[in-house]
Formats: sequence, C-alpha cells, structure tokens
Amino acid sequence: MSIPLFLIILIALVGTTYARNGLWRDAADLWEDVVNKSPMKARAHYNLGQVYGARNLVDNAVARYLAALRLKPDYADAHYNLGNIYLTQNRIEETIQAFELATQLNPDFPFAHVTLGNLFFAQDRLDEAVTRYLRAIQLKPNSAFARNGLGKVYMKQGRIDEAIREFQRAAMISPNYTEAGQNLDHAREQARRKAGL
Repeated sequence: MSIPLFLIILIALVGTTYARNGLWRDAADLWEDVVNKSPMKARAHYNLGQVYGARNLVDNAVARYLAALRLKPDYADAHYNLGNIYLTQNRIEETIQAFELATQLNPDFPFAHVTLGNLFFAQDRLDEAVTRYLRAIQLKPNSAFARNGLGKVYMKQGRIDEAIREFQRAAMISPNYTEAGQNLDHAREQARRKAGL
C-alpha cells in the first residue's frame, strides 16, 4: 500500500473515531444513536428510557419503556421502571399493574414486592400487603423497608407484638432508618397502653 493511500485511510479512521467519541460523552446522544441504528432492540430503548428517567424527562422515558415492551413484552425490568415512573406521576393503578407484571415475570424482584406492599398498605389491602412484604423478606431478609412495612401492617391489624418485632429488626438492620425507630417507639407505647402501664 502506498503511503498517501495509507494516510488517507488513517485520517478517515481517525475522523470517524473522533466523531463517534463525541457520542460517548453524553449518554442520551449515545443511546439515541443506538436506537436510531437498531430500532428493533428492546435493550436500546430500555437504556435510553433509563437515561431519560434519570434526567426527569418523564414522557420520553415512558415512551422508551413502552417501545421496549412492544419489542419484548416479558422485559421485567422495563415493567418495573415504567411502574416507578407511573408512581412519580401518582398513577397508582398503572403502577400496580406494571409492578404486578414485573413480579410475574421475575418473582425474585424484592424492590417490586416492597413497593407493591406499600401501595396495598396505602389502599388498606392489608392481606395483600403482608403477602408482598413477606415475599420481599424471603428474597432479601435484611430489607429494613420490607420489615418496617410489615410492622406497619401488623400495627394496623392490632398485632402489636409482631409489629414491635419487625420494627426492631428494621432498626437493627438500618440504625439510621428514622421511620423504623419512630414506629418502634410508637408500637412500644401502644403495648404499654394495652397492658395498662
């Protein structure tokens, strides 16, 4: 190969590399480029949805997650992230539906179970909340959030001793978890009143 031809090829490759590296500086530019070049890849839409979600571009994130789910309906993480966005928009029923699908597709999804437990607790669907918190604890025994949530359900059901046990565990797992400590104090006070002390 002659030197001038080699230099032309080298300059072209360097220019292409330089232009491509510009995309890598910004995650949105990178994933938009990937989506444009591979529109039938669910993962590309999902990753772009994550970037948009992190930037609080909610409508764009929803559109990307929905695109990923059209391509791959069994994408548990996409259902979960879509549910998180719906939750920030207070779209509770859609949140529940998305998390339910995520846990059906991936039963070992502790965060989805905790969030469902919280949503069911807020709707006074206590038995369903207990089921979700227990599943989360089974998957992640050191989940202070699941134990605190379970304790709150037990308190509402009048099961004070069980509530105290869960709040104690939550506070032991995460000593800086203020809500668990406050709930524990409240439960102990309820137990004292019940005992007539």
